[in-house]
Amino acid sequence: MLSDYLLRLKARASGTDTPTMKLLRMALVALLATGSAACVDQIKDLFDGGSPTSPTDPGAIRSYLPTHFNDAWIGLLSTPVQTDSMVRGAIAALSYAAVFGTLAFWRFLRKDVVS
Repeated sequence: MLSDYLLRLKARASGTDTPTMKLLRMALVALLATGSAACVDQIKDLFDGGSPTSPTDPGAIRSYLPTHFNDAWIGLLSTPVQTDSMVRGAIAALSYAAVFGTLAFWRFLRKDVVS
Protein backbone atom coordinates (compact mmCIF):
# COMPACT_ATOMS: atom_id res chain seq x y z
CA MET A 1 0.00 0.00 0.00
CA LEU A 2 2.71 2.45 0.94
CA SER A 3 4.77 1.58 -2.12
CA ASP A 4 1.77 2.19 -4.38
CA TYR A 5 1.18 5.53 -2.73
CA LEU A 6 4.82 6.51 -3.18
CA LEU A 7 4.75 5.41 -6.82
CA ARG A 8 1.65 7.50 -7.36
CA LEU A 9 3.32 10.54 -5.83
CA LYS A 10 6.43 9.99 -7.93
CA ALA A 11 4.38 9.61 -11.12
CA ARG A 12 2.45 12.77 -10.35
CA ALA A 13 5.60 14.71 -9.60
CA SER A 14 7.46 13.56 -12.70
CA GLY A 15 4.47 13.85 -15.01
CA THR A 16 4.97 10.32 -16.36
CA ASP A 17 2.86 7.24 -15.86
CA THR A 18 4.82 4.17 -14.80
CA PRO A 19 3.85 0.67 -15.97
CA THR A 20 3.00 -0.20 -12.37
CA MET A 21 0.52 2.66 -12.22
CA LYS A 22 -1.05 1.59 -15.51
CA LEU A 23 -1.44 -1.94 -14.17
CA LEU A 24 -2.95 -0.63 -10.94
CA ARG A 25 -5.40 1.53 -12.87
CA MET A 26 -6.43 -1.42 -15.08
CA ALA A 27 -6.99 -3.57 -11.98
CA LEU A 28 -9.17 -0.89 -10.42
CA VAL A 29 -11.22 -0.57 -13.60
CA ALA A 30 -11.74 -4.35 -13.65
CA LEU A 31 -12.86 -4.30 -10.02
CA LEU A 32 -15.27 -1.45 -10.69
CA ALA A 33 -16.73 -3.25 -13.70
CA THR A 34 -17.23 -6.42 -11.68
CA GLY A 35 -18.79 -4.49 -8.81
CA SER A 36 -21.11 -2.67 -11.20
CA ALA A 37 -22.25 -5.94 -12.76
CA ALA A 38 -22.91 -7.36 -9.29
CA CYS A 39 -24.95 -4.28 -8.37
CA VAL A 40 -27.02 -4.55 -11.55
CA ASP A 41 -27.65 -8.22 -10.79
CA GLN A 42 -28.76 -7.42 -7.24
CA ILE A 43 -31.11 -4.73 -8.52
CA LYS A 44 -32.50 -7.21 -11.04
CA ASP A 45 -33.13 -9.73 -8.26
CA LEU A 46 -34.88 -7.05 -6.22
CA PHE A 47 -37.14 -6.19 -9.15
CA ASP A 48 -37.88 -9.81 -10.02
CA GLY A 49 -38.84 -10.58 -6.43
CA GLY A 50 -41.42 -7.81 -6.21
CA SER A 51 -45.12 -8.51 -6.62
CA PRO A 52 -47.09 -6.70 -9.35
CA THR A 53 -48.57 -4.38 -6.74
CA SER A 54 -45.23 -3.77 -5.05
CA PRO A 55 -43.75 -0.27 -5.23
CA THR A 56 -40.46 -1.84 -6.35
CA ASP A 57 -42.08 -3.41 -9.43
CA PRO A 58 -40.53 -1.64 -12.43
CA GLY A 59 -43.10 -2.88 -14.94
CA ALA A 60 -41.73 -3.07 -18.47
CA ILE A 61 -38.20 -1.99 -17.46
CA ARG A 62 -37.54 -5.37 -15.85
CA SER A 63 -37.13 -7.24 -19.13
CA TYR A 64 -34.54 -4.75 -20.41
CA LEU A 65 -32.06 -5.22 -17.57
CA PRO A 66 -28.89 -6.99 -18.74
CA THR A 67 -29.20 -10.03 -16.49
CA HIS A 68 -32.95 -10.62 -16.75
CA PHE A 69 -32.60 -13.54 -19.18
CA ASN A 70 -29.77 -15.35 -17.33
CA ASP A 71 -31.98 -18.38 -16.66
CA ALA A 72 -33.54 -18.54 -20.14
CA TRP A 73 -31.54 -21.65 -21.05
CA ILE A 74 -33.63 -23.69 -18.59
CA GLY A 75 -36.42 -23.61 -21.19
CA LEU A 76 -34.33 -25.96 -23.31
CA LEU A 77 -34.61 -28.63 -20.61
CA SER A 78 -38.40 -28.58 -20.42
CA THR A 79 -40.48 -31.21 -22.22
CA PRO A 80 -41.92 -28.81 -24.79
CA VAL A 81 -38.78 -26.85 -25.58
CA GLN A 82 -39.33 -23.15 -24.91
CA THR A 83 -37.04 -20.78 -26.74
CA ASP A 84 -39.02 -17.54 -26.62
CA SER A 85 -37.17 -16.13 -23.61
CA MET A 86 -33.82 -17.17 -25.13
CA VAL A 87 -34.66 -15.25 -28.30
CA ARG A 88 -35.68 -12.18 -26.30
CA GLY A 89 -32.48 -12.50 -24.25
CA ALA A 90 -30.36 -12.74 -27.40
CA ILE A 91 -32.04 -9.65 -28.83
CA ALA A 92 -31.45 -7.78 -25.55
CA ALA A 93 -27.79 -8.88 -25.46
CA LEU A 94 -27.23 -7.86 -29.08
CA SER A 95 -28.84 -4.51 -28.37
CA TYR A 96 -26.55 -3.90 -25.41
CA ALA A 97 -23.54 -5.00 -27.48
CA ALA A 98 -24.51 -2.67 -30.31
CA VAL A 99 -25.03 0.35 -28.07
CA PHE A 100 -21.92 -0.10 -25.96
CA GLY A 101 -19.81 -1.23 -28.94
CA THR A 102 -20.82 1.93 -30.80
CA LEU A 103 -19.96 4.06 -27.77
CA ALA A 104 -16.58 2.34 -27.41
CA PHE A 105 -15.82 2.76 -31.10
CA TRP A 106 -16.79 6.44 -30.95
CA ARG A 107 -14.55 6.90 -27.89
CA PHE A 108 -11.69 5.05 -29.61
CA LEU A 109 -11.95 7.34 -32.65
CA ARG A 110 -11.60 10.38 -30.42
CA LYS A 111 -8.45 9.11 -28.63
CA ASP A 112 -4.94 9.63 -29.90
CA VAL A 113 -3.52 6.12 -29.75
CA VAL A 114 -0.40 6.83 -31.78
CA SER A 115 1.46 8.95 -29.23
